Amino acid sequence: MARLGTGWLLSVFLVNLTTCSIQPGRPVPPSPPRCFMPYDDDRAFSKGIHCSWDPGPQWETHSSYTLHWASDHKRGHMKVTNTTGYIERQDVCRHCEMAVWVRAESERGSSTSGVTSFNTANIVKPAYPIIDSHSQDPLEIYWSSRCDLLSRSEGKCEVRHRAEPERVWSEEEEGFQGVYPLETVCPFTVYQFQVRCCCAEPPSLMSDWTPVYRVESEAAAPVGMMDVWKDCETSPKNTGCVLMWKKLSRPQARGHISGYVVELFYPDVESVLVDVPAAEPGARLVCDGTRCSLNVSTLGATAANVTAVSVHGATTPAALPLTPPGTESAGGGLRLRMDSQRLSASWDGPSSHSDDVRDYLVQYKQAGLPPTHGFDWIRLGRNQTSGSLTGQFKNYTAYQVSVFTVTQQGRSRLLSSAVGYAFQGTPSKVQLFSVATIKYTSVTLSWLPTPLPQQRGVVLFYLIGVDGPNVHSVFNVSGPRDQEPGTLLLEQLRPGQNYEAWIRAVTEAGPGPSTTTQFKTANHDQGPWFLLLFPLTVLILAVTMCLVKSNWIKKESFCLEKVPDPGNSNVFQQIKDQLNDSWNWNFSPVAEASPKISTLEVVPIIPKVLRSCSLKASGPDQLMEGLMRNKRPQKGAGSWKGDAVSVEDWEGTEFRNGFRTEDYSNMVDSDGEGDVEVDVSSDSSGGGISCSGYEKHFMPTAQEVLWI
Repeated sequence: MARLGTGWLLSVFLVNLTTCSIQPGRPVPPSPPRCFMPYDDDRAFSKGIHCSWDPGPQWETHSSYTLHWASDHKRGHMKVTNTTGYIERQDVCRHCEMAVWVRAESERGSSTSGVTSFNTANIVKPAYPIIDSHSQDPLEIYWSSRCDLLSRSEGKCEVRHRAEPERVWSEEEEGFQGVYPLETVCPFTVYQFQVRCCCAEPPSLMSDWTPVYRVESEAAAPVGMMDVWKDCETSPKNTGCVLMWKKLSRPQARGHISGYVVELFYPDVESVLVDVPAAEPGARLVCDGTRCSLNVSTLGATAANVTAVSVHGATTPAALPLTPPGTESAGGGLRLRMDSQRLSASWDGPSSHSDDVRDYLVQYKQAGLPPTHGFDWIRLGRNQTSGSLTGQFKNYTAYQVSVFTVTQQGRSRLLSSAVGYAFQGTPSKVQLFSVATIKYTSVTLSWLPTPLPQQRGVVLFYLIGVDGPNVHSVFNVSGPRDQEPGTLLLEQLRPGQNYEAWIRAVTEAGPGPSTTTQFKTANHDQGPWFLLLFPLTVLILAVTMCLVKSNWIKKESFCLEKVPDPGNSNVFQQIKDQLNDSWNWNFSPVAEASPKISTLEVVPIIPKVLRSCSLKASGPDQLMEGLMRNKRPQKGAGSWKGDAVSVEDWEGTEFRNGFRTEDYSNMVDSDGEGDVEVDVSSDSSGGGISCSGYEKHFMPTAQEVLWI
């Protein structure tokens, strides 16, 4: 820019220069103004001059500015409240020298900027060029200058470019006219270009940048390997781990991916190839943004290879073992920091076999969702122990975050895991708070942690209170790990007393609602003897029932049967009287009021009597002789005795078929006309009295009749 050379303008400059020095309490002077004359497509120099300046490091919002200008023909000024000013076209001379400066004013005083001088013909800004076209091999862009509108030739031009999605432009390159070749080109990449130019003879200011011009480079075969991972959470279908991968970036894909080839490996079986088209995701391929999952069962498969395919080629197969990840023996210490859009994690590296680590994998999964939902991961280098994932994280929602080490062979091991929340709230009620065991002076309380999908924050600890006779205590119990049940032992309680206990989970947001339970301590300390006696009693009863069931122990061994006692019958009492009266052996019918079995008194007798159902005898004489030698049994509390009976006393007695025993109903009937008959039958051993099953239970034996 040219400077003013007239003497009168120099004097004005010297006057204003005295105000440029910084004085205490005055505002800092603004920068010298920058001015240009924009080009008008309809008519050149039809607009005035635009000027702008910087307010300085201590600019005050209440300051006001005055733009001053002076030329060989005219002076002027205008007040503005911002940092731009405009000199009207009627105040501008064509092809003349001008000087411009700015004065700042505030409550603390005023200050003046430096002076900018120029020739109005040299501050014209030409229109930006127009990019017309481009070529692919090599990649070049072409443009046309509009300096001819100013009747000037095209001067030098500047070019800048960037590849999407980058936001930073490359360094400006100078010295081009009409064409720019891009030397380093990545396939299937969108490049953005901008150009600006100046005019020559005389030189002008640089034009504005052109609008962005976009060019997509030619496609090529994809490169590298896909980022493949798995979600091995148990699903209701039990189809094994779900295979997942991320779509290739444009620099990797280098063209449109037409599909994927998945090869599943099984032990002792040939591998299975699965072709999945990428153009039409359906039942077998589910994609959500940049992630895709394979909806094909991998149950029984030990590994998988995944390849992306395009019309120009395919990627290197990415191998992934499908067995569940192992666990690192040491290391971890996962630390999380989350908000609604970012999850940051840091951890300690493994203490052993660190040389085998190829990289780290950090994954998160929203609690309570099915496999592959609310799921994402990133891979980091082996020297990194921190990383961040971006996403839309919900408040009061639990996210399970895990860090894995990946070996050179592709095997993964769990290093550490933790639960994170974008924003925490108070948790819901503790579930299943109850009494596990009750003793004489102690009680064990147990509870289950709230499931992760229902938690609203990380449980720091539990508050447990107990209220009862002379007891009002509150305990601080650390939260159980890995959703395991929690327990608390209460001691030094009173026996046989009622108590109430409550529990509250505490997070960073504070304690949640309480859950209560009531209990009563035992009256006596039964101790270990009760625990031993109860199963022993059950065992004895079980063995006894088995023995009774198998007839090893007869029922008669445990209880006495009840059978009719013939000694209490009126019939047999009269027979006894006939036997005792003057040896009258002629039996006559005896009448009884009710000779029914129901009138007999039933008394218990020992089983031995029931089993003596036969009396051996070789004949009537031997039988009677044996009967007469027996002593008469006692009856009731007293006893009775009769005279001895000899064998001769039985002579003349009529026997019907020997001694014959019939049914009790035939022995004495209700009309008193029946005879007492005893059936004596001989057997192979020489004869004996046989009894039927009915007679064994209800009929008296011959010995009992004679005793009566």
